[in-house]
Amino acid sequence: MIEQHNFEIPFKVVINDRDYWKGGLPRFAPGSLVWYTDGSVMQGRSGLGIKGPTTSLQMSLVTKATIIQAEIRAIKPCAEEMLNKCLNGAKVYIISDSQAALKAIASFSIDSKLVLECLNTLKRVAENNQVTLLWIPGSESLPVGPEPFFGTTKSCLQKVAYEWENQKSPRPVTGKTLCGVFEQRAAELISLPKKDVRILVDLLTGHCPLRYHLKKIGKLTTDICRFCETETEDAEHIMCTCDALGRDKIRYITS
Repeated sequence: MIEQHNFEIPFKVVINDRDYWKGGLPRFAPGSLVWYTDGSVMQGRSGLGIKGPTTSLQMSLVTKATIIQAEIRAIKPCAEEMLNKCLNGAKVYIISDSQAALKAIASFSIDSKLVLECLNTLKRVAENNQVTLLWIPGSESLPVGPEPFFGTTKSCLQKVAYEWENQKSPRPVTGKTLCGVFEQRAAELISLPKKDVRILVDLLTGHCPLRYHLKKIGKLTTDICRFCETETEDAEHIMCTCDALGRDKIRYITS
């Protein structure tokens, strides 16, 4: 679509520093309507979830979507639901763990039809209500957050992994259990080119140009992942849990 400019934002967009949330969620005024939204992408599938005072929705997105599109698509039906309820004079909080989605909605320049539709819906809700879009770091921090639907939910996958772990390791896992000398593997790693060994050591120690480390040493002011823009960018996240890199990791492993 042709880029449009928006100079009227009749609602608040609040993005506090990550440290602000160490004490948990703020105390909302009595009678406030608090909505939690979440969108995600996993191995090419995308889904969304919303949870409000009287509404809970999980759905899979038929069309392919980026992580930001999935997050915005979660906010849009949330706003539509409030329009359907004909709210008047309500204090509404819409909570999302995507800074990128909230910044896109509050941007002065819009070149996405999805963002424009979401913005216009929020404007209609804000005509008669006090609306605040609030960022919170990481969906795991939400006390009653929604579960995006991919056909198989994350919680289901986590349950399967937990059951498998208990089945494979009935005894408590200790450092002694995990740490051992594997001579063949050690020889393989040592024989790698110096460049690859350096990358391996960087990832294992975490002392590498990832945002978590760069923020820790004062080089950056944010540690949010540059790829998914939702979680802390550390070595474990990049190698294991970043949804935005999921497809690339699978392609590399199976190649």
